[in-house]
Order: sequence, then structure tokens, then C-alpha cells
Amino acid sequence: GFGRMQLSAPAAIAGYMTASVGMVVANKRAVGLVHAGTLLLAVQQLVTCAFILALRCFGLISLEGTWPDVVRWAPTGLLSGLVLWAGMQALKLASLSTLTVVRNASPLFLLLAEWLAFGQTPSHGKAASLVVILVGVCIYTMDDLQDSSSDPWGIFYIALDAFLVCVDSLYERYLLALQPVNLSTGTLVLVTNTVGLLPVSLLLLGP
Repeated sequence: GFGRMQLSAPAAIAGYMTASVGMVVANKRAVGLVHAGTLLLAVQQLVTCAFILALRCFGLISLEGTWPDVVRWAPTGLLSGLVLWAGMQALKLASLSTLTVVRNASPLFLLLAEWLAFGQTPSHGKAASLVVILVGVCIYTMDDLQDSSSDPWGIFYIALDAFLVCVDSLYERYLLALQPVNLSTGTLVLVTNTVGLLPVSLLLLGP
């Protein structure tokens, strides 16, 4: 089935970019219509889990893995749930362009974190290009904060979202590349969304 299909790196990156941009744009529109971002997020995670289980029932994907690896992967679900929640709050309080621009600064901190945590020395060209992006992000954010219609809490949630994305990405890289978990792609997605429902449900039940 297509659950075992291996994509080339360019195809995987292009697919991720398309899905990521599409999800942010769709969520921004949905939040403006529903005004219940946390509930919307919970529904999305439930639909994803149901979709994965339906694919498994029809034999299109396999759910393989061991319980110890499921436990190791489970923290990514908590992080992903918090990432999506922070991003949803940011979409309610800040413009889509501000969220996108500030997120573009995340790779610089990921580059530094990879160097410190995994010993991967970045090239001068990569570092210089990301510093230029960071300068642009700072200028853009300062200009946005000076706008009287902007909510400072929107910038806070964007920064929180970017921080959580960095932590989540580093942990996922550790489990997928350095100390790989023996889980199929379908299992990874199912565990991520199932565990991610825990913090989202608690936030949904809160005041």
C-alpha cells in the first residue's frame, strides 16, 4: 500500500510545505468563522485518528511498532498538541503574515541547537542567510507591534509556537535519525494525534 511508499527528499519537502501552508491558511479562515480554536483543533485531531484507522481497516497502511517505541514517541504528541494550540491562539490574535514571518526565524535557532545537541557544525553560508532572515523578522515584528490594532499577546503566542516547534523538531529528529524508533508512519501519526488530544482536551475543559 502507499503507507510503505518512499518519497524522494524534494518530493517530501514540497509535500510538507504545501500541507503546512494550506493548513495555516485554512485554520486562519476557520478560526475567524468558528471563534473556538481549541475545539477546532480537537476535531481536527479526532478526524486524523479516524482517517488513519480507516486506512488501516481497508488495508491501505500498516500500523506496526512496539510498545516501548510508542512510549518513546509519545512526548512528541504532547509537544505537537501544544504547538497546534499555540499556533491556533496566535492565528486568533495576530495576522497570518506575522505568524509566517516570525516562524521563518525558527531555523536559525534549530541550526544552533543541532550544533550544540548533535554536533553538526553549520556552514557559514547557512548561518549568514538565516541571520539575515532573523534581522528581517525583528524589523517586521517591531513594525507590527507599533500598529495600534496589533495585540501583543499575538506576538507572545507566535514566539511560544516557534519555541515549541523547535523543541518538537529536535526531539523528532533524535527519534527518527539518531536513535530511531521502530514505528510505521501510520503509527507515528496515530500516536502523535492521540496523545496530542490529552493537552488539547485539558485546555478545552479549562476556563
